[in-house]
Amino acid sequence: MNRWLATLLVAWVGAAPLPAVETRVWTASPAELMSGSADGIAVGTRGRLYLAPRTQRLDGALGRTATVETWSACSGGPGQLFFGTGPDGLVYRSDENGRGEVFFDTGEAMVTALQRHSGGDLLAATSPGGRIYRIDPAGNGRLWAETEERYVWAMAETDGENVYVATGDRGRVLLVRNDGSTDRHFDSGEAHVVELLHHGGGRLIAGGGGTGRVYAIDPEGFGLVLYDDE
Repeated sequence: MNRWLATLLVAWVGAAPLPAVETRVWTASPAELMSGSADGIAVGTRGRLYLAPRTQRLDGALGRTATVETWSACSGGPGQLFFGTGPDGLVYRSDENGRGEVFFDTGEAMVTALQRHSGGDLLAATSPGGRIYRIDPAGNGRLWAETEERYVWAMAETDGENVYVATGDRGRVLLVRNDGSTDRHFDSGEAHVVELLHHGGGRLIAGGGGTGRVYAIDPEGFGLVLYDDE
């Protein structure tokens, strides 16, 4: 009888409700989230959180203590990345383990655009001065083209291996032939063309840096406005 009462008492105690834990929900603005330190996550402009890859400072990877400003980047071979930097005009190459090295010294102030050429060379555009260097896979480079523009912000290669460059501060898109000679291809009327994309068949999409217009440019150099931010 005592054993039965003890069992009943234990069952009753086990079934008794436990004190509830209060659930709390709090919100933070995107500005508040951005003021914190993100570790393995990215914060979107609307305050949403996303998983993000590990980041590493370029100067730390290279063992440099001087300030490095990254102006451009492009992929290389498997696991390789190239970075165009300032204020010393250096092109860095990093491997899949994050180890970096100086790949080429342009002798200019900033490397503002990088483009892998179909032949395997790397094209490095510099500013101010608008000169483009052609660098072979071994890191040997030479001056390839003089655009006679102050800035080169982007480059794109078309199916015919022609290279087009987006420039400032006269807002032009130039054609650069394989021998380094140049021709004006499109004049946006803006101060800068800051982005360039090959859309297939020799067609280009260009982004302006003054009024925020997006242009579609045909192979003959005729353009129309796809989008106007005003």
